[in-house]
Parts: sequence; structure tokens; C-alpha cells
Amino acid sequence: MTVDNPANGILTPPRMGDLADQLEGAIGTMRQWGIRIPPTSRLPEIVKLLRELVSEESFPECASRRAMIAQAARDAQEFVEISWVLPDERLRPLRRNLQQAVFGTLGHTRDRAYQYQSELWTGATLTRSGAFTGVRMDGPEGTNPDFILKNATKEYAVEVKRPANLDRARDRVSKAANQLRNSRYHGGLIVVDLTDCLDPESRDLSGRGPFNTARRTRVAAKVEELTNAVRKKVFDDSSERIRRRWSHVFGLVSFVRTTWWDLDDLWQMHLLRYVLRIHFWRGVKDLRYWRAQWLAELIERGIGETGHQDMGGGEIAFDRSRG
Repeated sequence: MTVDNPANGILTPPRMGDLADQLEGAIGTMRQWGIRIPPTSRLPEIVKLLRELVSEESFPECASRRAMIAQAARDAQEFVEISWVLPDERLRPLRRNLQQAVFGTLGHTRDRAYQYQSELWTGATLTRSGAFTGVRMDGPEGTNPDFILKNATKEYAVEVKRPANLDRARDRVSKAANQLRNSRYHGGLIVVDLTDCLDPESRDLSGRGPFNTARRTRVAAKVEELTNAVRKKVFDDSSERIRRRWSHVFGLVSFVRTTWWDLDDLWQMHLLRYVLRIHFWRGVKDLRYWRAQWLAELIERGIGETGHQDMGGGEIAFDRSRG
């Protein structure tokens, strides 16, 4: 971890000032893109909150206040990371989605804004992973995949979803699979941000003493449970193979964000991330197989390049050749 980068490692009250500086820089970059960010909206509010924390000796004991601070710090990190990879050209789809993402006020931000934030942040992680990432410019909004990755002469589609609950997650995964169906792509992959599907106990893992295996295991089990529920939309357990109409979907990457404090020492805040990837294409090890594996690993690596501390990821693999 890079100690002098506030988007990395452990966050303490004094480091909030550095994060506020970086968020102010990100706001300036987005305004140069023509994005409207009113002074009373979410991001300027976050800058103000982070600066207020700098002189504090520790984070507050009030759990709801800590939850607000964690959300503010996470939003700040993600918009900083988004701003780092914005291209010089003001691409219309990115500009439109970025304007949607900055809406809301601290503590009162609609799901739609966070959906766009997750989409843009995933695109930023892909860029940071070294992928040649693009956006599809033609067609109406909602019909194209969010991002296009290129490998040699082939194009791969990536669709990002951030559902508010498990029922909506199933619906969003089905919709994503449909959006990836296009003969111009060699294959596609679905990324699902399941953070909002977590129960309150899994969102805040605070406890007495260091972060322990029991808390880690609890979240890992919950993420696997959520991921298995949505992967059944494209993978048929009865035949142990991907559903025929969605054979173009190579896999699914899910992730969640969670937070923990040591309640005996509120000097440090830890923003955690858990990533789980599933490969659906596991047949003959041909070019398609290796490209499917490359695609899932690329996205997992990109998410891993961010400053959120890693809880340790995992993989679930299903063999499409059986049955």
C-alpha cells in the first residue's frame, strides 16, 4: 500500500484532509468536463465533512455517524479514482452518466446515482488494470453494454449492475445478459455490485479488537449466497451448464464493500472489499476458454488495484461441457 496516498490503506482523521484535497481536485476535473456540481450537493458536502474530521482525535462512537463518514470516504475515493482516468475527449455517454452519478446530498442519494457511480468506478478499475477500454457510442441508452474491452481483433462486452435488493438483482442480471447479446462481441461478462443487497450486520463489521476470521467468514458466506442466487439466472444447475440463450455470457464478477472499526480504538477506519468471480465457460481449453478466463481475471485485478483493503477474493467455477 502507498502510505502517502489517502485512497490507499487505513484512513485516520488527519488523512481525511488529504482525501478532501484529492476530491476537490476531482470535482475540478469533472467541472472541466461540463458536469454541474452545486455547492450544496453531495461531493462538496463530503469535502466539508472530511475537513471537519482532520482535527478530531478519533472517529465518533455513534454508529450512524460512523456509517455516514464511511460512506463519505468511500464516495470520495471512488470519484477520485474515476477522475484519474477520464479521457481528454468529453465522450457523450460518459459525460451523461457522470452527471447522473454526482446527484444527491450526503445521506440522501438515490439508488440511480449510485448505479451510475458503480458503473463509472468499474470502468475506472478496468482502465487501471491495463485494459484497452471503450464505450459504445451508437444506439439508445440502455441497449448497449457499459464498456467494450479489446483483445487483439476481438471485442468483449461488460455490463455493470448495482441492484438495491436480491429480487432486483436477479432481474438486473437477466437484463444484463440480454444487453450483452450481440454478434459483434466475442463474449461478455456481467459485473454486479451487491453492496446494497447486504444486511446491516454485513455492512459494518465493527467489533472489539482486530478484524477476525469469524467476521470475514460471515461476509464471505453472505457474498457467496447472493452471488449464487444471481448466477442461477444464467446457469442451469439441473443440467450443469449455462442456459442456451445466454451462451455468450462468459462469467460474472460480484463484489461488495464493507467497513470495520476496532471499537476499542476508533483512530482507524478500514474500508474493505470482497470480490468473487465465476467462470461459466469451462469446456475445451480453446481460444474461447482462455479469453473467458482473461476477461474475469482482468476485472477482478482491476477492482483489486483500488485503495480498498482486500478481504480476500475467491472463485466459483462451473463446467459447461458436462451434462
